[in-house]
Amino acid sequence: MFILKFRRSVYGEVPPRVDYEMAEIANELIPICGQLESWGSKHTEVVK
Repeated sequence: MFILKFRRSVYGEVPPRVDYEMAEIANELIPICGQLESWGSKHTEVVK
């Protein structure tokens, strides 16, 4: 099973602020997600 990892940064501010960032291995999936989005846009009528 593949689990995406995220980094969580907590800042001691008011109001509270927390940032989340994908781990480096997850960044490799960004181009694949873009390709899936393009495929879905191209085949919208068939996929509905």
